[in-house]
Amino acid sequence: MTTTPLSTIRPGGALSLSDVVRAAMGAWRPMLIAAWAPLLGLAAVSLAISPAFGLAPVWSLALAPVDLLVSVVAYGAMMRIALRDRHPGENDYRPRPAGLQWSGIETRLLGAFLLIGLFVALSALGAVFATLLIAIIVAAATGQLPRAAGSFLATPSGMAAAAVLAVILAFILWACVRLILSTAATADRRRVQVFSTWRLTQGSVLTLALALLAIAAPAVILGAAARTQAAGPVALVLWGAYALVIGFVQTPLTAAVSAQAYRRLSAPVDAADPYN
Repeated sequence: MTTTPLSTIRPGGALSLSDVVRAAMGAWRPMLIAAWAPLLGLAAVSLAISPAFGLAPVWSLALAPVDLLVSVVAYGAMMRIALRDRHPGENDYRPRPAGLQWSGIETRLLGAFLLIGLFVALSALGAVFATLLIAIIVAAATGQLPRAAGSFLATPSGMAAAAVLAVILAFILWACVRLILSTAATADRRRVQVFSTWRLTQGSVLTLALALLAIAAPAVILGAAARTQAAGPVALVLWGAYALVIGFVQTPLTAAVSAQAYRRLSAPVDAADPYN
């Protein structure tokens, strides 16, 4: 059995948006059924850490590890359903009732999630330092310092810092799109795969970005609407709807995009190396 690294494989052709949407919608229902219990838990955690109950930030931060572990279990169950035909007879890819299980797939996914989180955290930290550095350099060169906190963006240093920050944030989002196949590849190839999937998305970044943007839009809209409401029944209903969308729509559809795009773009790998 060969072990061709993903980073050396040419992608199996660019994706079309219609193909991605059709494949994701087709995979959504089986994934939802297979992982309904952890997805319900994810919705509950999403509601708990939202502003619905007015928890102090420290409590929301304390729930972050729970959110991570529940997400890992949910993704493991969904990827197991999406990829089990590539691993016939293998016990690790046999789904358990309600998607509640932990095996090698979940352990690898936890590693992939932590690596991606570390990459995003370091990128964000770099963005802060780069923004401050540019602001200081421009302010020193022009001699124009803000006279009040609110006037910072009106100065050359403020505008330069904002431009640098926008560019770095755009890069982080672009990189996250390019790493979207990492969950499926990690579940499929028996080892943590993060940056090795980068090459596979070549030529399909815009398609994947549009699909992920459409998937995220309902939760973003509901969250924005909930924030406009004062604490009360209306806000609670909106935050509840937001949490349900996160758990039962956005998460399984994102996993479906990852799995189906991975299957299509790694086609050259499959032909020579179906299960590794």
